[in-house]
Amino acid sequence: MHCPCLIRRFQLPLLAALSVSLAVVFLTLGQDVNAPAVAAGGDTNTQERFSPPSSNSLSFQETKAPQPIIQSPTDATVSLKEWQTRAESGDASAQYALGGYYYSGEGLLRNYPEAVKWTRKAAEQGHAYAQYNLGCFYQNGQGVTRDYTEAAKWYRRAAEQGNGRAQIQTAIAYYIGQGVPQDYTEAVKWFRKVAEDGNAYAQYDLGIAYRDGQGVKQDYQEAVKWFRKSAEQGFLQGQYDLGWCYQTGHGVAQDYAEAVIWLRKPAEQGNIDAESFLGWCYETGNGVAQDYALAIKWFQKAADQGGDEKNSLVDCYYGVALSYLEQNNDLQLRSEGVKSCRKAAESGDARAECTLGMCYATGLGVAMDIAEASKWSLKAAEQYRPAAEQGDAEAQETLGDCYDNAHDFVEAVKWLRRAAAQGNMVAQHNLGCDYRTGQGTPKNDIEAYKWLTLAAAQGFSGSAELRDSLAESMSREEVVEAQSRAAAFVPRKEVPETSRNPNSPTPPRLPEFHAKASGTAFFISEDGYLLTASHVVEDAARIAIRTKAGTFTATLVKADKANDVALLKVAGRFQALPIASSRAVKLGESVFTIGYPNIELQGYAPKLTKGDLSSLTGMQDDPREFQISVPVQPGNSGGPLVDRNGNVVGMVEAQLADIDTLKTTGSLPQNVNYAMKSSAFNLLLECLPELSAKLKEPNASKDRKFEDVENEAESAVALVLVY
Repeated sequence: MHCPCLIRRFQLPLLAALSVSLAVVFLTLGQDVNAPAVAAGGDTNTQERFSPPSSNSLSFQETKAPQPIIQSPTDATVSLKEWQTRAESGDASAQYALGGYYYSGEGLLRNYPEAVKWTRKAAEQGHAYAQYNLGCFYQNGQGVTRDYTEAAKWYRRAAEQGNGRAQIQTAIAYYIGQGVPQDYTEAVKWFRKVAEDGNAYAQYDLGIAYRDGQGVKQDYQEAVKWFRKSAEQGFLQGQYDLGWCYQTGHGVAQDYAEAVIWLRKPAEQGNIDAESFLGWCYETGNGVAQDYALAIKWFQKAADQGGDEKNSLVDCYYGVALSYLEQNNDLQLRSEGVKSCRKAAESGDARAECTLGMCYATGLGVAMDIAEASKWSLKAAEQYRPAAEQGDAEAQETLGDCYDNAHDFVEAVKWLRRAAAQGNMVAQHNLGCDYRTGQGTPKNDIEAYKWLTLAAAQGFSGSAELRDSLAESMSREEVVEAQSRAAAFVPRKEVPETSRNPNSPTPPRLPEFHAKASGTAFFISEDGYLLTASHVVEDAARIAIRTKAGTFTATLVKADKANDVALLKVAGRFQALPIASSRAVKLGESVFTIGYPNIELQGYAPKLTKGDLSSLTGMQDDPREFQISVPVQPGNSGGPLVDRNGNVVGMVEAQLADIDTLKTTGSLPQNVNYAMKSSAFNLLLECLPELSAKLKEPNASKDRKFEDVENEAESAVALVLVY
């Protein structure tokens, strides 16, 4: 059995069109407005361009017809007969009032043609309310043949006199070209008049115009300004679009915490996309503290709604399944996870089918059942096969796992071999396991050692340990041959990544907004200054820092590329670590680090590893570095090297590359890693005297419980995500 791996959701739930349950049904204008790509870096094949959440829908474009304004006469002592007399004598106010009586049927038999007659008389005298009402009659076809041109004419006359409703209808007419030539500039002019008077609906529509560049130059910052004004008045569409801007970084710095604040309100009103987004945030800890219980709550809310958006619903069920299945110590929750996974699988979701097959094959959350494992795994295989046959390495690896769970081991090895040959480390590990056990292929220790070595070189967890265990039963000649084969291996892509079939499912390991690189950092001041390795944040368009308190946008304050050190800053209060001089450190001293290695495979929880100072100099006797035996992997870079007193004496920097060393020396390095000394990055900190005063004093040498030291260090480390 291969290393089981839950397939992550295909993407972060993108905020799509507002649910109809939130507001009235909107008319669609039909113009295609593409928003900029939202993700920076990462696998562009799993990133989709998409239109903004409410693209091309105006708040006022309701299917419900505009209603005339019917006002009761201000002088209640005047009889209806007297109003008729005044109207007949040419009193515009009386004519307007009489038109209202005929329209509403109050005191008179309802008569739309008579309502139009008297309203027209008042309108022709310049009565603004009558002009607006006459526009409504023409638009709705009440008492007169429907005529959008006449409607627009009378709306415009009333609008020019300051009638707010008429200004709105005039703006809509120009926006959609109803009764007048389509003119976005003129539409914006009228929306702005109402928006500046504080109308939340018009403020939202003006934001749409700036967002889409219709009638004005596209300006996301102005869009955010008007969305915010609308949102602060409680208008749900404004809150939703403002949340979208914070989610994607349009017009504001990308800020998941702010996105959560604004999208929570539509979510509480039952918007399925906002609920799904909150579920993702709580699952991953973006914008909020990670909380599986709340993730499950929001995913379940979205899932329970059903809705017409199948993909969103399936994502919700699958999100619930992942959250439950990852509860390692709770059998009941795992069982519930399988039930939710089945709902997604029954909807035809390839990820869920594959995951459900794995559950039955391994007994995860359900009794082991090979027949059920085969059924669901083969269903998933049908969907992954097209991409796999086109040369997609991830699809090939997943297809191999599907066949493994279905107990078709020969077919599993076939696809794993193709993926492994392209450099896929999961496939390399699993292929090594198959050669080791003889499952699906003749047992071959040399090939097993080779593939496990290649997987270990990429940082796959467990490969190195399994390889070293295998070596104990191999002859020296066999090990040398296996190492030689690993050194000679060159990955060969079957096809360019861009030729992937976009309609075939792929097994992405992270949400759509995944980072192009990750590493570790540690706080050195309580007001948010951190250190990390310079190579981690090099060429970053955006840097995010993830802690137990949530995810924060970081600013690069200063970098020293020569010593591979970078200083970052985030807003907030945090626990910090003291920095001690590395000059007093002795050879053989015990040290440890906490970091975030291989987050796609090992997860987002911090990992602790311990070891010793193997040398007081680094590679080729570099005096700025320590050589350490602390096990590290990709993602540990930038992590603190901590002594037994809880002081930082260095920063994890690099490891001796397995394959390169094998090619050069003919043998694999045995846990040879390097850390930059604290004396090197103190040079950077000395350039910032205002920061030096905020640094903690080193802990004095004393016997401390390791548990206390470790807890302090864990509270001060953070995950670095680079976009």
